[in-house]
Amino acid sequence: MPPARHVSQPPQTGSILVVDDDPINRRLLSRSLEADGHVVRTAENGIEALALLGESRDDVVLLDIVMPEMDGLAVLDRIKADPNLRDIAVIMVSGLDDFASVVHCIEAGAEDYLPKPFDPTLLRARIAAGLNKRRISELEHARVRDVFARFLPESMVDQVLVSGDRDVRLGGVRLVSTALFTDLRGFTAFAEATPPDQVIDVLNRFFAEMGDAILDNGGTLVAFLGDGLLAVFGAPVESTDHADRALRAAREMLLERLPRFNDWLRENAHGDGFAIGIGIASGPLMSGNVGSERRLEYTAVGDTVNTASRLEALTKEFPHSLLVSDSTRELLTDPGRELVFVDEINVEILNIVQEKRIDIVYTHWTGDVHHDHQAVAKASLHACRHVPRLLMYRSNWYQSPYDFRGAFFVDIAGFWETKERAIRAHQSEIARTHERWIAFFRNEAEAAGQRMGVALAEVFEVVKWLA
Repeated sequence: MPPARHVSQPPQTGSILVVDDDPINRRLLSRSLEADGHVVRTAENGIEALALLGESRDDVVLLDIVMPEMDGLAVLDRIKADPNLRDIAVIMVSGLDDFASVVHCIEAGAEDYLPKPFDPTLLRARIAAGLNKRRISELEHARVRDVFARFLPESMVDQVLVSGDRDVRLGGVRLVSTALFTDLRGFTAFAEATPPDQVIDVLNRFFAEMGDAILDNGGTLVAFLGDGLLAVFGAPVESTDHADRALRAAREMLLERLPRFNDWLRENAHGDGFAIGIGIASGPLMSGNVGSERRLEYTAVGDTVNTASRLEALTKEFPHSLLVSDSTRELLTDPGRELVFVDEINVEILNIVQEKRIDIVYTHWTGDVHHDHQAVAKASLHACRHVPRLLMYRSNWYQSPYDFRGAFFVDIAGFWETKERAIRAHQSEIARTHERWIAFFRNEAEAAGQRMGVALAEVFEVVKWLA
């Protein structure tokens, strides 16, 4: 086997700033560096050096320690305190008898030192090390930029890197923002009946479409969650039109991206397509990178995020693919004509039923002549249609054109005082009828009690009673 050949790499070249008050030293360093192919600038003192760096960055600074007006240590401190300059490699130039000052500079952030008089080989090695540091810094910056570009719009990546001081551990912020949840409908059944490689292919196609809708409208992709995703608008970079951006993204997802995705599914024999649900809510939320030294991910938390998630879930219960919170609607500059009001009481009842896992509901009778009671009854029938047991009761003494079909009796003898307190809470009605309203309900309860052999009972119309 022939011996392995060593392939040499051409030396790196870069821009070097030489800072020295001695013109002979500046000339010697410049000639040597230019002979190696570097672009060289010179400054005779620290003030001039900082002015040059303010105009444009150099890759390496050769900085003399002892200079008039501003010494090398002061210049080094200024460089390392400037976020735009602090990653420049600074090599201190010093006489052999000034070793204590060199150590001080290294502790302050200098990369290395070059003793006087100059050794060309050592100079070349120090410059090469400094340029390598620049290359590593650029590669790290590119890696960090790539990390953020995966969930941030291109236009925001540089803003985040500047505000985060190029630190991938983006600090937490609390901002008024808009959260968006979306989810595929019926995907679980599809996944269980489809080969894994096709399932992943479909998911990637879906996320590519919906993710682009988020990024193209200035949103931040927070997470892919099974067959859904979470995005925020107005974080981590603050914006005033975050609600408008979120709504534009949702419209694009529903009107453009989803039809194109479903066309692709049909063309590739993956079924007839899917529906999606989208929930949008606005308000304060906290966002930032969380995790460990080995793994980080960007996240957003808070009631606003939870509300968006609940609204997305509620799209399963309403004939609307998109539900927008009132807090979002109030922030919109152009809500458009497509938004329609969804009765708040439906949402509130459904939230309670889902959160408390209610399995039996008592509500007003739909035949009640009181319009508020009718509204509650109808909202309950809609919001509670998945609850296994649903009963209605007649709650006032006015005659109705409908027949109340009371067939379910409950003994309330032990709860009459509680019911009476609830009735007396309607102070205007009590003031108008005095005790007659109480007497009416008492008589009704006694009559119902006789039907089941107890002192007092409440009668209900059964809408649904499932085991």
